[in-house]
Amino acid sequence: MVNTMQNTLQIPGFTIWINNVPVSSLEEDVLSITVTEDLEAPSMVALTLNTYDEINQKFNWVDDSRLNPGNAIAIEMGYNNRFNSVIVGEITGLEPEFSQEQGSTLTVRGHDRRHRLLRGTHTNTFIKLKDSQIAQQIASRNGLMAKVTDTKATLEYVLQNNVSDLAFLQARSQRIGYEVWIEDKTLHFQPPQYRTLAPTTLDFDQNLLEFSPRLSVLSQVTQVKVRGWDWKAKRAIVSQSTDSSIASMGGSQIGVSASQRAFGKADRQIGDQPVQSKAEADEMAQGQLEERALHYITGEGSCVGNPNLRAGSVIQIKGVGKQFSGRYYVVAVTHILSVEEYRTEFTVRRTAA
Repeated sequence: MVNTMQNTLQIPGFTIWINNVPVSSLEEDVLSITVTEDLEAPSMVALTLNTYDEINQKFNWVDDSRLNPGNAIAIEMGYNNRFNSVIVGEITGLEPEFSQEQGSTLTVRGHDRRHRLLRGTHTNTFIKLKDSQIAQQIASRNGLMAKVTDTKATLEYVLQNNVSDLAFLQARSQRIGYEVWIEDKTLHFQPPQYRTLAPTTLDFDQNLLEFSPRLSVLSQVTQVKVRGWDWKAKRAIVSQSTDSSIASMGGSQIGVSASQRAFGKADRQIGDQPVQSKAEADEMAQGQLEERALHYITGEGSCVGNPNLRAGSVIQIKGVGKQFSGRYYVVAVTHILSVEEYRTEFTVRRTAA
């Protein structure tokens, strides 16, 4: 989706929803809102309020039950009363600061529902299930819906050994190049979606304020080879990846090819992880090659506030030279809105230059 919010005369704004109800009275006391969204950790909102009513000389939000931990919170941001959602989650903490000199404030913290997957540790066994089916079971156990991409390989036995559900799912996803994240009440367990998503355009001559990319071939390998042992068939399991499915993201050469051309072939051998079948080894080899390929170019930047930028979205960078212009996958975003400005910071990755 191309960004159309380039008119500096547009007025930034926001809406706060508590338990699915907009709270306009709360918005009057907002000093700042910071929303940090990340594919690798629970996303968070920090809502800082003026909490002292000077006219009535009382604290007006510190004891308000609408801000109790556990209540649903959602933030929308945008311009001229046209707002998009930037986070949906639950209130998890309250941090008041009482000061006679500086004025009293209350910071309300909330997280997306991934925080539920961090509560406690669990020991479970999963028999004859795919990783995608395991993710569905864990989502259901935590009161969440699931949107998964079929992982195809059925696994004889998987142990969750006294770890949180989030740590367990992240470990399972990283083996095969998948991601775990939550949108509202839906858990996603799937590969990065940068191949199919329409990008938001950021142009250095218009709305891109800063951009600092880094190109490095150090993490790039020609192939990933996975080796294991089939105890039933009494034979070796061997699989190797191919770079034919790596998307170039608009670049002329993927990092795998650039690394090989500059320094020759380099394989990564995986033999220290349990592998139960050729199908599982195939998923691991290809997933880990593609995950490494996505680290060919990494970077951070900032732009005029844009609620269309979300972790897991795609941006099209323009005006920064041929090698570093193109599509990037957004892995983390921070929206910062105060009385002075609305600004969006982002972290990105790319497979090619």
